[in-house]
This record gives sequence, structure tokens and C-alpha cells, in this order.
Amino acid sequence: MTKWAPTSASGGVPRGVIILPNALKISIVDDDDLVRDALEDLLRFLGYENLAVFACAEDFLRSDSVLKTSCLIVDLQMPGMSGFDLQKRLIADGLHIPIIFISGASEEQVGADAMQAGAIGFLKKPVDVDYLIQCLNGIVKAGSKLNNSL
Repeated sequence: MTKWAPTSASGGVPRGVIILPNALKISIVDDDDLVRDALEDLLRFLGYENLAVFACAEDFLRSDSVLKTSCLIVDLQMPGMSGFDLQKRLIADGLHIPIIFISGASEEQVGADAMQAGAIGFLKKPVDVDYLIQCLNGIVKAGSKLNNSL
């Protein structure tokens, strides 16, 4: 598991990272200021520039980012609307945004439930950077296949 730090020994981006084109937008929804800020900093360090951050699902839903988001990184357990509730709402509204769930819960069932609900990834806190990169690369590859088939 790679631990994230703002700088690395080589000063570069970890091997295997695919930088998302700035046309793709990543939205982060987490009620924990520290986690939300750390994820934003990490993604910027990895070269992702088109980001939006929200303290709750309701703020995300009220924003114009809903229709522009290419990938949603969302905490499962938040006051008000949970990550699962947000996913259900988006699907009910006809929006199928790739979701990476994150959670502080250590129960394996939580991750299994997240994946069964259609998530493309499930990260436990602290975040496994290599796995996050894998999930993001999967979104890029899936997007490429869609774009190439049009």
C-alpha cells in the first residue's frame, strides 16, 4: 500500500499513473474536512486538476457539478444523506456516475455491499493510493472505449 505524501523521493508521480484529461471532472463528497482536503491535495499532486469538493451529498446535488462529474469519490457514512443514498438518488435521476466509495468502517461486508451497489471501487481510510489510481485508470480506460466506439 502506497502512503501518500505531498512529495516523493523522486519528486515525480507514482509509476503507472494515467493523468485524466482536464475535461474529466472528479467530485469529492466527504463530511470530514481533513479527509476531504487530503483527497483533494492527493489528486492535485497526481496531476488531476478539474476537481470539486463538497462537505455533504446535499451540497453536491445542489451544484452544477452533478451533470459535469466523471467520477465521484464519496464517503459512505455521512450525516444526512449517506453515500449509498446519494448513489440511489443519482441512479433514480438517470445519472450513472462512476463512484468510488470510501469508509472508515473496517468491516469487509461494507466493502462488499458498496461493490454490489455498483461502485467501481471501495477504499478504506486511510486511502490506499495505488488502489485509488487503479480505480481512476479504470474510469479513463472505460471512457476511452466508449469514446472510440462512437
